[in-house]
Amino acid sequence: MHAQHQFEDQMERACGRPGRVNQFYVFPIAVAHPEVAMAPCIGMAHPKWDERPIVVVVKKAGVEISRDELIQFYVGKTAKWQIPDDIVFMQSIQLGPTEKSLKTWLREQLHDFKLPGV
Repeated sequence: MHAQHQFEDQMERACGRPGRVNQFYVFPIAVAHPEVAMAPCIGMAHPKWDERPIVVVVKKAGVEISRDELIQFYVGKTAKWQIPDDIVFMQSIQLGPTEKSLKTWLREQLHDFKLPGV
């Protein structure tokens, strides 16, 4: 019960920050795609909105999927402003001791990344 309360608190904090999209609404849609093995969401700097989401995707072995196909997969599943601004493909993502993606490692790998149109 305590963990559920903590999760709700995290969602409220993330939703309460102007211009930021809550990752809890973004990454579950990507991992629901049948060709996606892993898809953490991170915020990237944006001049107007402070941060905008991108999804870092590891594809399942032997499959092909495009950025546009994944972006289209979001349509109708979430609000338009919550659709990630970009999809970045990687061969693998470093995991921490709890088997979750290391967001700090992802940010280091993408330190020169620029959002499309910015």
